[in-house]
Amino acid sequence: MASDDLLELYREEVEELTGKLHTDPGYADLRSVLSGQGFDPTSVLLAALVEDEHSMEYGAIVTPQRQVIEYARRIDLHPDGPGLVAWQDRTSDADFERRCPQVPVALQMLRPE
Repeated sequence: MASDDLLELYREEVEELTGKLHTDPGYADLRSVLSGQGFDPTSVLLAALVEDEHSMEYGAIVTPQRQVIEYARRIDLHPDGPGLVAWQDRTSDADFERRCPQVPVALQMLRPE
């Protein structure tokens, strides 16, 4: 189990990423992707976001309905353009939550149903 300090760091990370998702002009393309998938980008939490050296972005969102989605997308100027590569529902996926410990923290941050 993660220490209280580590859990606090994860909470701060989720808050920072979510704030950027909701307001940062640099995240407009991700907001567009989320809208295209039927989600209100101003209501989700961005639990994780990682970019690699191959112009790929990997992330996880948590919805107000407690749905967890893992995604991967191209963020370069590929001939096909930037685009979604993978979109997978990871709700109640304990293995994913172990690999992405920010997800359980994000779930705890949601208001009780």
